[in-house]
Amino acid sequence: MDQPKAEIRWLLKKDETFRIRFAVLEPEEGRVRAVTDEVREGVQHWAEFLMWDYVKMTEMRKKATKYHLDSRSFYVDQDALNELKFKNLMKSWSFGEVDPQMKLQHFNGVLTDESWKMVQGMYPCLVQALIERMNAVLEGWA
Repeated sequence: MDQPKAEIRWLLKKDETFRIRFAVLEPEEGRVRAVTDEVREGVQHWAEFLMWDYVKMTEMRKKATKYHLDSRSFYVDQDALNELKFKNLMKSWSFGEVDPQMKLQHFNGVLTDESWKMVQGMYPCLVQALIERMNAVLEGWA
């Protein structure tokens, strides 16, 4: 008699995603002041990312690896790696629900250049907070 296959909890599911939640403080003068994990204050938002597997992780790290001529050594450019992660793993976010102009567009599963330019035009504290929270999950810190 065949036993049903048990789910192995250490294996990723196909197209597994994760969602981060955060609050954005928006003072009356219109400038974003901070991003916080405190969900009791600020405007509530979320972002959803695709979870990477070992193959995607190593491919992105290789693409972000640079050669430093003076020291004759290789290093991972963390800014380039974060950009690759964001472009390849970002699925959706609540900003697109609030403002249809901020809906993320993808081509072959990767953020379009237009969507990436929009992300680059946001307040740096927002983008940095998204990257930090994304990395916390991808790297197993959260």
